[in-house]
Amino acid sequence: MSRRAMTGALMVLGLVVGCADEGDDTQGEPTELAAGSDADEVGNADHGAGDEGEVEVGERRDALTAPSFALISQQSSKAMTATTLSAGTLVVQQNLLGSKGSPNQRWVSVNQSITPESKPNLCLQPESTASSARVRLQTCNGSALQGWRLELKLQNGVKLTRWANLATGFYLDNGGTNSLGAAMVARPFSGLASQLFSRLF
Repeated sequence: MSRRAMTGALMVLGLVVGCADEGDDTQGEPTELAAGSDADEVGNADHGAGDEGEVEVGERRDALTAPSFALISQQSSKAMTATTLSAGTLVVQQNLLGSKGSPNQRWVSVNQSITPESKPNLCLQPESTASSARVRLQTCNGSALQGWRLELKLQNGVKLTRWANLATGFYLDNGGTNSLGAAMVARPFSGLASQLFSRLF
């Protein structure tokens, strides 16, 4: 093949390759955009799933690591105490044992239930929906009768709590007495010290 013919063939070949490259570039742009869009969608999906995961993990973390506390009546300065850590037992007030309380005096509040720290399957529950119903521990069942809405009150620089039952609207109350062994009850709002409690973490 002459040098002129070879040069012509190379020029033709170059044009073909150039066209192929241009075609690839033309097709490459939307491919890159599509890939970018997919990446964004996958990223958002992952982020959304991550958020859901964090919420779920957060709830588990709350249930497992929520701080425990002793609940001290402002009326009597005595601690809310489960007589035993078993279903059906009365919840009463007793002197705080030790600096932080005994296991029967340590409580955790998770998802609006109040449970003994060492027995998270038991929940604080009034015996009935009647006013002044005594409060007992019962096996947790997720009912409104076992739910307690926490209300905070700042008094003389101290953060106090009230606990309103979700089913009745009645408040956790030490019965208005200083007597040892007095049962905790659920009563309509009074604004009195018998319904105010401090938390000892």
